[in-house]
Amino acid sequence: MIEERFIDESRFARSFINDKCYLLKWGKIKIRYALSGKHIPEPIISKFIDAIDMEKYRNILRELAENKREQIVKKESDPWKSKQKLYAFLLQRGFESEEITKILSD
Repeated sequence: MIEERFIDESRFARSFINDKCYLLKWGKIKIRYALSGKHIPEPIISKFIDAIDMEKYRNILRELAENKREQIVKKESDPWKSKQKLYAFLLQRGFESEEITKILSD
């Protein structure tokens, strides 16, 4: 099956990353951990994670942040706590802290 490419780690990793990033809106960190848990080799993971379109990735992060901020503001009146909750939510989704900081500072 491997010789016939019915089972192909590269094809699986590419599809997994596209689905989780663009459909489920996961960050790179969460995707990397999920693929590692499925015993996909690190070079394959890195190859396809590095191929993620950063403009789309940042737009996904921005969209998630805006939607979640609206939900948090309804419940939390303190701006500092709101920002902390939003930051924690985005970290939980697997986004890098540098990217989160850039988006939140805008």
